[in-house]
Amino acid sequence: MKERYSRQELFKGIGKEGQLKLLHSKAAIVGMGALGSSNANYLARAGVGYLRLIDGDNVELCNIQRQMLYDEQDAGLGIKKVEAAYEKLKAANSDIGIDIVAEHLSEKNYRELLSDVDIVLDGSDNFAARYIINKACLKFDIPWIYGGAIEGEGITMNFLPEGACLGCLTGTENHEALHTAVCAEVGVLNTVTATVAALQSTEAIKIMTGASCKRSSLLKFDMWDNSFKSIEILKDKNCPICGKRTK
Repeated sequence: MKERYSRQELFKGIGKEGQLKLLHSKAAIVGMGALGSSNANYLARAGVGYLRLIDGDNVELCNIQRQMLYDEQDAGLGIKKVEAAYEKLKAANSDIGIDIVAEHLSEKNYRELLSDVDIVLDGSDNFAARYIINKACLKFDIPWIYGGAIEGEGITMNFLPEGACLGCLTGTENHEALHTAVCAEVGVLNTVTATVAALQSTEAIKIMTGASCKRSSLLKFDMWDNSFKSIEILKDKNCPICGKRTK
């Protein structure tokens, strides 16, 4: 372990104590597309002790442009993303525990899949899944990290148990009221998905190591137009989701 994580332990923000905290942490990644696969790669190599990878999709050729864990052979075989990811991640770090779940997150399975982890990372591409993540993390007092990417734009935010929830951001408890474009319609740059995932993983590492410098705002950027915005999202006492918990 000393050699494997030496450069990370030398970083004063983590050190040996922080590295041990990572090794004893459990993270779930919902969705193993562009964001999820990159997050899994970062966290596995960083030494997070246990990863649970959740996705029901198969690898397709159109994924390879931005989903960095997969290759042409995976696409040719059409294997499950979580199965391909498992092999690649174990080859990178055989010391950590990895469980794979070849199904999508749902109302039926979220309790089993998310209740026992320390953090959840959003690698999904839809608000139906994000609302289930939000529901689970509110229920079990677990932090989760939202991420999204479309065209040249990226967005991410930490949702912590004591702070705002997804409903505070969207203003609705109905995910069907949110109409967003998808990559299959308008495309996305692989550099955008990589950047969002890097930001998500960095925040996850901060949370798991107990760092005090966690980002508290929504970060939104357009890499093509070179614009970056940080927007403070406050906990809303009238939130249609978390506001109900205190009334």
